[in-house]
Amino acid sequence: MTALPDTFARPSRLGTATPPDFHYPRVSERFWGYEVSFNEQVVDLAVLARGVTLLVTIGAFLAAAAVWLLPDGAFTGAAAVSKALISFGLLILSGCLAHFAGRSTRVQVQVDKNAGELREVVKGLTGASIVLTRHGLDTVRSVTVVPSIMHPSLGQVHVTLQDDARIAVGDGAVTALYSLRDRLSADCGLEQAGSAREAVWSGPLQG
Repeated sequence: MTALPDTFARPSRLGTATPPDFHYPRVSERFWGYEVSFNEQVVDLAVLARGVTLLVTIGAFLAAAAVWLLPDGAFTGAAAVSKALISFGLLILSGCLAHFAGRSTRVQVQVDKNAGELREVVKGLTGASIVLTRHGLDTVRSVTVVPSIMHPSLGQVHVTLQDDARIAVGDGAVTALYSLRDRLSADCGLEQAGSAREAVWSGPLQG
């Protein structure tokens, strides 16, 4: 599940950075539905771990190259074989760490209307989506707009599932989030009390 920022739920975050265009939810249309990304970049343990891993990756890669600069007397047996094994091992280590460091920490929510799914994904090193969680649209119980405690004019769209689990889907200005809430509610087969209804004409205006 997506961890919610400290201004909305748990105070487990270390800090946030708010870009200047933090007003409208970022929705990208796809042939299977749409994808919602967050404007807010949350600096948490995952981001810090990614940064540390990147530094270790660079260090392991440099160490793999530096092995060949050491004198042969520093190795027992065949120096070339020892250097090759150590260098190869460090390259494998740096490759594994690079795979982790290259993965994005920004969680995106995909609404797949063809498959009837709500997915939380992150982008991998090659840009492919890595699915974190997968839920059916029919398991959504409610879709609400939750204002921020620190900045009431900003908020998030929260999806509550049948098992009371909560997923944050997009952020931005509260007044700009209601259209996303209504769209997501309609896709999940829900009806919002505050959503706009189609006008019903009667009398001489009836067509």
